[in-house]
Amino acid sequence: MDPRRRKLRVTLWILGLGTLIALAWHGWQGWVLGRGYPDNTYVYVGHSHFTDWTGVVQFSALPTPYTHQFAFYFPATYVLFRPFVWLDGGYQHEVSPGRSPSLVLYLVTALIGTVLMQRHVLREIVPGQLQRLLAAIVLTAGSYAVIFCLDRANVELAMVLLVGAALLSCRRARFLPAVLLLSVPILMKLYPILLLALFLRRRHGRYLVAPAVGWLLLSWLALLTFSQPVAACLAMWKQNMTQYNFLYMIADRGLSGSASPWNALKIGFLTADHLGLINLHLVPLSNGDHYSLFFLPLAHVYNDLFLGLMGALVLFATFIEREFFRRAILFLLVLSVCAQAGADYKLLWVHVALVVTILLPTARRLDLGAVVLMALVLVPKKEFFLAYLGRTDTTYHDVSFGVVVDPLLILTVIILLVIDGFRTRLPGWSIHRLQGLVRQWRDFLPRAAASASQ
Repeated sequence: MDPRRRKLRVTLWILGLGTLIALAWHGWQGWVLGRGYPDNTYVYVGHSHFTDWTGVVQFSALPTPYTHQFAFYFPATYVLFRPFVWLDGGYQHEVSPGRSPSLVLYLVTALIGTVLMQRHVLREIVPGQLQRLLAAIVLTAGSYAVIFCLDRANVELAMVLLVGAALLSCRRARFLPAVLLLSVPILMKLYPILLLALFLRRRHGRYLVAPAVGWLLLSWLALLTFSQPVAACLAMWKQNMTQYNFLYMIADRGLSGSASPWNALKIGFLTADHLGLINLHLVPLSNGDHYSLFFLPLAHVYNDLFLGLMGALVLFATFIEREFFRRAILFLLVLSVCAQAGADYKLLWVHVALVVTILLPTARRLDLGAVVLMALVLVPKKEFFLAYLGRTDTTYHDVSFGVVVDPLLILTVIILLVIDGFRTRLPGWSIHRLQGLVRQWRDFLPRAAASASQ
């Protein structure tokens, strides 16, 4: 059997069965046991009218978007969204998503685009058109990340579609269109700029410099369209980001995000505090959240570690990993875990990495294991637990066990891919050989120190 078809079949089984089990579980909890939110929820708060899309459109209607405390995106985003303000007839006040034509257009376009793009890329390994369509539907409906983004109408789904289109262009060696497609997500949130490291080995410096310069120029021009002076806009954006970082990283509000190892680390410390093993000196806030100054220096250490991880992976991808799309998979997985307040929509990058892994034309020993782990990441895990952990951005206790499991699975996949890359580039390299070298150094250093002291 073609290894790609085998990987696809395993993925469809895991996503299909995982979604059916999740639906049966939540249906039993709700219809039979009568458990409602927050004890039982599949994706989000059913009665909540908040969506990320209408929030961004609403901020774009303001003369200066950063006057709203939850306007975090980079300036060009709010300029790009101004046509949707016109489509919605203007935003004089907060509008219900049910009355937003731009929201309906976005959801329909995003859903159809996701299915069609996956059907298109599967044509090489699934011969029949109907079979390809069914496989694409299962990949879409079985992915908790996609369903969550559609439920929240999160703009990350649009960014992922653009990145997917860019990778398709790279597959056809059309790098200029790929860079242009990548430029839009970079303009919106900047962190996809990591994907430009894919071009380091191709010695195409313009593909690296042009998007960075373009981001600076277009962001500056966007700031000039706001009613407030540039300096005032930057000060307001900085204040908004400071508040966001405090509420979502130091306090409890972002604790339900299942894409970030930071949340799993915080849960460990908060659980130890709850059990009386340590004292974090939690301080209550007026909105019901809590915070501890203990997490401030820890956040700086965490950021430094992740910057080091990204730098190490860029070096690995540049000098060790030879295959373009295997490097892309590594960077996509890093995008999913790099943000401290990594909400569930960040798992979308795992979805893209999974599809790219399925389509890899070459086979390596650990590919199937990586596919299994990524598929398990995308299986719904919204079983509520640990109610003492505080309220999240839904203003309810909805921390699920996926908050702990998903980051560990993603980091494990990264490790597996790095090991496979070393094995392929350096055939004599192995974990056992590395352990032997470590033992030799461990035995050598005390003897060297004793000799030096004599």
